[in-house]
Amino acid sequence: MNYRNLLIVTTGRTGSTLLMGVLNSLPGVLIRGENHNFCFGLHLAHRALGLVKEVPRRAWGPLTPFYGAKHLDPEAFMNDARALVRRQILAGDAAQCWGFKEIRYTPRELAHSGQYALAPYLDFLDALFEKPLFVFLTRDMDEIADSQWWKTFPREDVIRELSGFLDAARRWSSGRDNVCWLDYRNIVARDATFRNLFATLGAPYDEARIEHAMGEEYSWGNKRSNVAHTRARDLDGDLP
Repeated sequence: MNYRNLLIVTTGRTGSTLLMGVLNSLPGVLIRGENHNFCFGLHLAHRALGLVKEVPRRAWGPLTPFYGAKHLDPEAFMNDARALVRRQILAGDAAQCWGFKEIRYTPRELAHSGQYALAPYLDFLDALFEKPLFVFLTRDMDEIADSQWWKTFPREDVIRELSGFLDAARRWSSGRDNVCWLDYRNIVARDATFRNLFATLGAPYDEARIEHAMGEEYSWGNKRSNVAHTRARDLDGDLP
């Protein structure tokens, strides 16, 4: 494998559970599901430690507001966080390449101090994980907005959230060599972009294995019938 970790970065209803299942069909790969973005809390904790270390040393003494700040160690925290994440995600299992998929990356979900924290959070994940590959998964915004999960939100809010995520994610990923962009239709069509993910990861592309993985029942939106319908429609050229 060319990477030790793999993170699927996306939003809701993009086919991320299907992609997780396909990747988990590869020998030596273990991609867990969503965890409500628990690593974001680690990012905020690490950021707080960094802010404390920026306080002048004269404020670290026993009679000052930041007494004991000299003992806080952001680098040690990162080492502890790596062990924590590995223990929580792998839970004792072994894998050549492991990670998870998460959908909570929109401006609403990563708001901190009035700012959209996607870029600094991705920087943190890039440092937290060992040789990570970031897989950004997209899907047609209208299809996402029409899905059952997003219908509880005003359509304009959904489009704004999705657009904000995509714009920030593309800016962050520009020029990086440990990033892949993939759309749901690439997966369904099993096209060159989809196959390139395997080449980038350094994993063999086994058509029979992929066929079996894509034939499994996943979440509501990725039922076998839905995937088959989308594939047939795309291959016919009947795209909305």
